Amino acid sequence: MIISNKNNNSDHNNNNNNNNHVSHSHAGRYDFAKLEEFELRVSESKLHLLQTEIFFLGYLIKDGQRFPAPDKISALHNWHSPTVKKDWLKFIGYVNWLHHFILDCAKLLKPLYDYVATFVPKQKPPPVPEAVASNFEKLKLALANSVGLKLFDPAVPTLIMTDASDLGIGGFIAQKLDKLWYPIAFISKSFTPTQRNYSTLQRELLGAYNHLQ
Repeated sequence: MIISNKNNNSDHNNNNNNNNHVSHSHAGRYDFAKLEEFELRVSESKLHLLQTEIFFLGYLIKDGQRFPAPDKISALHNWHSPTVKKDWLKFIGYVNWLHHFILDCAKLLKPLYDYVATFVPKQKPPPVPEAVASNFEKLKLALANSVGLKLFDPAVPTLIMTDASDLGIGGFIAQKLDKLWYPIAFISKSFTPTQRNYSTLQRELLGAYNHLQ
């Protein structure tokens, strides 16, 4: 399923895009004027102006895109295959936090969820299935090779691509800039047992709904 908002009046589709925005310096002066108007103060030690890149909540923001912070990628690269349930859940949680960077993340994680569900308290961990070991490495590689995700701009055309299977949904959100489409986020989700009984149309609409959220 494809959902697209076409903005025929947008000037973002030409090379003069930046000329239609207030410059950073003008925006800065406006912000400081507002701070003064409401008698607010900022800490000089925490104020950073005209930065080409920033780190925010585990992400690297630069060139209008967000990336996983290098230390997050490094930690994942050095992550050894877990041996106990607690460590498997920790890895799954780590990947879920960065799932927007991975196409079909839910599909890749499903064997790991199924494997964790077979653990029995106070018993020896079950052997790691080949599919689990394989997807563990695929997830690490997918994040290591992840592309930057464009920051969402409500003023430019947006495309939502979704696909639903019997087990879940997958797709992505993209925006058009200078005649090219750039990914905003990859989205995937496994169906609940009830949702698996939905009709094909219902599953497709559920996929679109989840992407719009």
